[in-house]
Amino acid sequence: MRTIPVSTWNRTLPLTRALDEMLGGNRLMGFLDDQEKPLTWIPPVDIWETADSYELYLDLPGVRADHIEILFDRGALTVAGTRERGWSPNKDETHRVHTAERFEGRFSRSFRLPQHVDADRIEASFNDGVLVVRASKAQSALPRRIKVNGTVGSEIGPAGNGSGSDI
Repeated sequence: MRTIPVSTWNRTLPLTRALDEMLGGNRLMGFLDDQEKPLTWIPPVDIWETADSYELYLDLPGVRADHIEILFDRGALTVAGTRERGWSPNKDETHRVHTAERFEGRFSRSFRLPQHVDADRIEASFNDGVLVVRASKAQSALPRRIKVNGTVGSEIGPAGNGSGSDI
């Protein structure tokens, strides 16, 4: 049996999708009505933390790289873009839509990143429909070994005494 880690992201995704459906309306109405309506979909995302960065993997099949926009502002990383329909409904009744399950239209996802992200070292790559965004941690946030200064054999006590017997 495969174990799926439970996180805040996993628990809030169904609510996010439900709110999007409620606020975005029926996604089929955009091409079934004469009036074009804005279409919204929510691409799935995985977020990983490594020793030196946070990595976001967004599934964006059918989206062109030049239709993706990434913005980092005040600790929030926003990925937005558009996936085009790829076909146009024919008004002269030469074909009918039997099933239309693929999402198209605009999307936008925002993620609050920890304060110790180095904004100058965020990079993105897009390959085979998967967008990978790597946000490097600031050097001050990385684990480091702290050197202990002192002399061998000295005792700790109140300032000036060193013996610890004045307590």
